Amino acid sequence: MMSMKRMNSLYLIAVLCAILIHGCSTCDPVASLYVEGIDTVSVNAEGMLEQAKKVTAKYSLKAPGESFVVVQGRAFELSVPNPIDLSTYALVVSKIDSVGPGGQYYKVALRESCALFIEMSEKCQVVNWYNPYRIPEVRMRNTSHQLVTTPLLGKTNEVIGYEVRLGTTDDDCQSEALKRFSQVRESLKKQNKKEVVIFKAIRSTPRKSPAQLAELIVVRPPS
Repeated sequence: MMSMKRMNSLYLIAVLCAILIHGCSTCDPVASLYVEGIDTVSVNAEGMLEQAKKVTAKYSLKAPGESFVVVQGRAFELSVPNPIDLSTYALVVSKIDSVGPGGQYYKVALRESCALFIEMSEKCQVVNWYNPYRIPEVRMRNTSHQLVTTPLLGKTNEVIGYEVRLGTTDDDCQSEALKRFSQVRESLKKQNKKEVVIFKAIRSTPRKSPAQLAELIVVRPPS
C-alpha cells in the first residue's frame, strides 16, 4: 500500500499537471473537437466509462441537457448520433445518492461546459468530466474537504477529461484515474518521452472529421 507521503506527492502531481495542461477554468474560445459514434460501455466503481460486452439497454445523447441513469457495472450501448463539440459540451458521469435494487446508480449526461456547474458535498465523491479543454466549475457544500482534479486518460494515453474528487488523500479515497495517470507518466519518463497531452488537441487546426466515441472509452486491462 502506498505511503501517505507518496500519495500526497501523486495528488500534487495530478493537480499541477491538470493546471499546466489546461490552464485556468475559463471559457475562452478553443479549437473545436467533435465526437460522435456508438460504443458498448459500463460505468465502473470509480464512475469511469469503460468498454464492456453483453448489452442490456441502449441510450442516446442527442442534445445538451439530455441524460439517463444506469446501474454500476451493467453494460449498455451509448450512442452519440450527432457530433458534439468538446470545446463547448462535456459528457459527465456522476453518482446518484440513492442505491436501488440493482446496486449503485450513476447519471450520464451531456452538459454545456461553460454555462453550468457541478455540486459536491460528500467525502470521496467523484464526478468524471469528459471534456479535455475545460475543468468544470465546482461548488462545494462542505469546505472541510479538499478538491482534487486528476486527468482522465483515454486509449492512447491522451487527456480526455478530468476526474474531480472531493476528499483528502486518505486510503479510502484512492483513485483509479490517479493510479493510471501516475503509471503512464512514469513510463513516459523512463522512455524519455514528452508528458501526456490533450486528446487530439491541435488548438490552431481542428480535426477535419469527428473523433469516434470509442476513442474516449478506457479498455480495462486483464486482472
